[in-house]
Amino acid sequence: MVSAAFFAVYRLYHKANKRSLHDELTGLPNRRYFMFTLKRQFSMAKRSQSKEKFALLNIDLDKFKEINDLYGHDAGDKVLQVAGERVQQAIRGSDVVARVGGDEFLVLLPRIIEEKNIQTIVVTVLSHLCDEPIEYDLNRIHLQASIGYAMYKKEMNSVEDILKAADAGMYQNKLYRKNH
Repeated sequence: MVSAAFFAVYRLYHKANKRSLHDELTGLPNRRYFMFTLKRQFSMAKRSQSKEKFALLNIDLDKFKEINDLYGHDAGDKVLQVAGERVQQAIRGSDVVARVGGDEFLVLLPRIIEEKNIQTIVVTVLSHLCDEPIEYDLNRIHLQASIGYAMYKKEMNSVEDILKAADAGMYQNKLYRKNH
């Protein structure tokens, strides 16, 4: 009886822990998990005096509210699930993608040597995300996304610095796409 109770408590603990670290809708890591991983990567880079390079992508699905308004929240959920899967398929096995809120995804890219490597990954992610429409209830939903990125620099003092830089890049990309 005691071992059955222990097993049940262990399973509940394991489930609760997994839920606290993963987004329930997409199954991807959530903000909490991602921030822990990003802080660890940032510390390693600081300690290695910039020998340990990495980058951060900030991905925002454009016009996501319109998808929810036009097709409903179930369609929006489907779009988020498929977007998460597509981003995960577009990146390397060592990279970490997380849904950090609403229609925003962050990707940690360890072992990045040059900025051109990031640009190649951005093109691949955009292609995976946007080339094929998502089928939902006999509708074809076309995705658009804005992606900003930042590469770690030794001048950065905190994780917030790289987050702000990637966020600024994403908004710059969104503004450029809107005006062209």
